[in-house]
Amino acid sequence: MMLKYLSSKPYKSLCYGLGVSASVFVLSACGGSSSSGGAVPAGPTISVSEASVVEGVLDSTTSVTFTLTLAEASDQATSVDYTTQDGTATSGEDYIAIASTLNFTAGETSATVTVDIVGDDTFEVDEYFALVLSNAQGLELNESSIGKGTIETDEDADSKGYFFGKATITIKSTEESTEESTVVSDLIGLAYNKRLMLFSKTGTPNVLYDIPEMAVTGTSYKATADIYVDGVKTTSVAVNGETTEANISGTMDGLDNTEVRFEVGFIEESNKRAATWPRIETDVSPFWVDEEYQNGGSSGFIFSSNVSERYFGEFVYPPSYCQFRGPLVLTTFSNIYLLEHEITSASGCDSISTDHTGFASVISDAAEDDTMIYAFSNGTISQFAVLAREI
Repeated sequence: MMLKYLSSKPYKSLCYGLGVSASVFVLSACGGSSSSGGAVPAGPTISVSEASVVEGVLDSTTSVTFTLTLAEASDQATSVDYTTQDGTATSGEDYIAIASTLNFTAGETSATVTVDIVGDDTFEVDEYFALVLSNAQGLELNESSIGKGTIETDEDADSKGYFFGKATITIKSTEESTEESTVVSDLIGLAYNKRLMLFSKTGTPNVLYDIPEMAVTGTSYKATADIYVDGVKTTSVAVNGETTEANISGTMDGLDNTEVRFEVGFIEESNKRAATWPRIETDVSPFWVDEEYQNGGSSGFIFSSNVSERYFGEFVYPPSYCQFRGPLVLTTFSNIYLLEHEITSASGCDSISTDHTGFASVISDAAEDDTMIYAFSNGTISQFAVLAREI
């Protein structure tokens, strides 16, 4: 299951003018009771601590404990109502909602409230809910009378599928203290099993960023990106970034006077239709055709697959000619295939060799026309293409 889009969920009003955000809780006009109507006159201020807990595994239950504290002891019995309210966490799914009354005896200054947390095995960013106080009898409520509960994720993000976004390439001049930025707005990403391949069919020069092994901890990752310019590996640089499965961003360090920042997002519409064999299969004809992008230009390219679950491709750089084939393996994510190929025929072709690995995906555009996207590399040279059905 992909990441739940938590940030799009509106927050509820918790009491008069109470607003909740992912990191700030603000309380207003939720004060204690008055002395009229037989209520206990307002007394010490009551506050709620923040609390956090690691979520736990699927079907497990952990608990998070809030501490309610009076600013000073009261010489009479007091009470306050409390209830949980959703923030980015959802009651019944992420935690068990509670609502009750807490009574303090005379002289008592603290008590605790425990909330059960529901574990799962789905990656989510840290989530939040609130413990809200109201109807204070003999106590005074203020901005500290709401407690923020944090459910910390215990899974690492694992992005899968087709992504789309942009990269900003900034070239800095140390002598003139100036910088010039170029934005690549059609950045394509293919991701699976902690590997991310990024490229743009309109970029000049034609560059493939291959991040073969993302070391992910929670939502942060560190990695090394192999950079292929016009099909040839030029360097490897460090990458640091964030991934929430729905979005992947990063900064590449180590390039001379150049900084590369990228951000790509999971495209639900493009990933919702699986890259099944009926969609990817051509049974030799019609071919997937278009231009293949590398070596400073483009060339005619053909890609095809058949019922033997093999694919083959060929491209021409006169007078060179290359042909290759290999297995096409569907991953656990239904829109990504793994590619591995070997050379079957070559004449003066030094831009492609064995041991290439990468991804292929079949997506749909706004007109529901299928497009094949693929990329592969072998640590020395690379290739990527955006192809359409030959009519």
